[in-house]
Amino acid sequence: MDSGRWVVIISFFLGIGGLLIGLGVISFPWKETISKEHREKELKKVVKTSLLLLLLGAVRLVAMIYNY
Repeated sequence: MDSGRWVVIISFFLGIGGLLIGLGVISFPWKETISKEHREKELKKVVKTSLLLLLLGAVRLVAMIYNY
């Protein structure tokens, strides 16, 4: 497997995992101990990073498809 395929696989798993973690931040039982503003700020960072990783994987996947 070449390195491009690893980039696709890793970025998809990290992106999907990050989104699941980001969505899980909303439902954690200790959410009352953290201020709402801080929680929203952290959630935005996690979701932004996850979407960028998914985008990277999608772009690399499209590039691989057009190469073959």
